[in-house]
Amino acid sequence: MPLFHPDNFSSPEITYKLLPETPKGFNEILGAYFDSFAIVEAWQRDRSEINSLNYKVVVKTPAGIEQVLVRKFQALTDLEQIRFWLEIVAKLFKNGVPVGAPRRAKTGELFISYNDGRYVLFDFIEGQHFSPSLPGLASVARAIATMHRGFHVLGETEVAKIADLSKKSYTYFNKIPTYTANDFVSLKPFVDNSVSGYLDAFATCADEVAKNKEQISALPLQVVHSDLHPHNVLMRGDEVAALLDFDGLRVSQRARDVAFAIYRFGRQFFVRQMNVTPPEIRQTFLDAYEAVWPLSPDEKQLLPTLVKDEFLTKTLFVLRGVYLENNQTWAKDLSKFLPAIEEIEYLYE
Repeated sequence: MPLFHPDNFSSPEITYKLLPETPKGFNEILGAYFDSFAIVEAWQRDRSEINSLNYKVVVKTPAGIEQVLVRKFQALTDLEQIRFWLEIVAKLFKNGVPVGAPRRAKTGELFISYNDGRYVLFDFIEGQHFSPSLPGLASVARAIATMHRGFHVLGETEVAKIADLSKKSYTYFNKIPTYTANDFVSLKPFVDNSVSGYLDAFATCADEVAKNKEQISALPLQVVHSDLHPHNVLMRGDEVAALLDFDGLRVSQRARDVAFAIYRFGRQFFVRQMNVTPPEIRQTFLDAYEAVWPLSPDEKQLLPTLVKDEFLTKTLFVLRGVYLENNQTWAKDLSKFLPAIEEIEYLYE
């Protein structure tokens, strides 16, 4: 399988389609935020979305014309969790982290319920997703470092609740809390020939990660984003306008977040076949990140091991789902996960 082929997060384009009619209930939803308004037009995000539905709505108020983003939660339906996550994002925004700030309804709530849906309103931010450039990568690194520092404004109760909620989610790190080389080798009788050839390499990498488990466990823990990829940033040119998607917060090593981001954003340069070397990518990111918040020598040394650990866990989760549990949800992403270890080794080593 070729390395650095485009994946579902490679395109930077964000497009919306104009709706012929205002979606049902939007007058009631916006009425929870505005005393007097008229909807001029409504646009829906022009892509398949799993976690949320997103609409750009142009609104006329006594103060003039403005654009807002209306988001309907899809995957997350628990009211307490929705309220908690939005309060965290609002607190990050207040402390200078580049995030989209949720608006408060007239009741003071950060979301409203309408029929069977939960809706939140944001100021609409024009922009595109990450498109590879070294200045853009440096901006992403500074934004992530600012976010990591921002997590330290959270209280002990909030951090404990994030840890508790993340442990209840159906995610790869909960379904695969530990693994060994044998977990990959034992899959050989069940997988396709196109997959079988990767399993020995995964097993070897699993042994390498296992040798560093003690050093990994000694790294400091804190709240991390856990899903830093090119579609979870909103860019204006080469500057980050907002970091997105905080539903996956968990407590882990911040160096894991950094390592994951260097790989996920760095691979875009090779997808586009740009004349940039792996050391340039790593150094650009780390110089910008550490200008905001330095990493320890141990954290920097373990970056490639941490991101390999993440992708071994993700890949084992997907392989078990597809071949042992008849769960095809992530089957389409196998082409992304299978070459990831080779790509990581190219980018880091």
